[in-house]
Amino acid sequence: MKISTKSGGRPRQEEAAQLSGKILDVAQSLFLAQGFERTSIDRIANTAHVAKRTLYARFADKEAIFDAVIKRRIDQNLLEIDSLELQGFTLEDKLMKLAHLLLEHVLQPEALELDRAITAEAVRFPNLARLYREHAAPRYMEYVARMLISSPGYYSGERQQADRDANNFLVLMVLPLLRTALFSTPDQVRRELEGGIIEDRIRFFMNGIRP
Repeated sequence: MKISTKSGGRPRQEEAAQLSGKILDVAQSLFLAQGFERTSIDRIANTAHVAKRTLYARFADKEAIFDAVIKRRIDQNLLEIDSLELQGFTLEDKLMKLAHLLLEHVLQPEALELDRAITAEAVRFPNLARLYREHAAPRYMEYVARMLISSPGYYSGERQQADRDANNFLVLMVLPLLRTALFSTPDQVRRELEGGIIEDRIRFFMNGIRP
């Protein structure tokens, strides 16, 4: 009698995760290249070389695939943020390091293309923008709020205030440069960064939250 060497344990789970990752890689490339509307389930399945039933076993529909693409990107960014070595730094220095890494994430060409794709589809598919906001903003806000609260020597706000201040930090640091990157040239972004815009805004933020 032939005995199967396959078990239902980790190897199969890893294979399933790799296949899901492959599908998301393909889907992300297609979404960026031709937009959400023009990317079909058939095209994703064919390009990933998987059967449609295999794809549907993992994702309910095209929106669920897009949702998973967004979640995965944010998860990857947050893993990198979690690896920041911040022990022994002042709150201002911590926020400086975080701001540089956040901007590195959002100003990557692939990230900018994803933002452009969402913006282009926002009127016809408002749920895409909602998914992006719901996944990205709260998780980054949570990280910044925890950073503030864990620095009692520099910050005295309660949790509700920390949430508001975290939102203000992200609006102040990320949105203006993201808008510049989306609607101008990389050289313009570089000039603003070299001009000390991050340092100036960190100081402005710190002046607003000091006890």
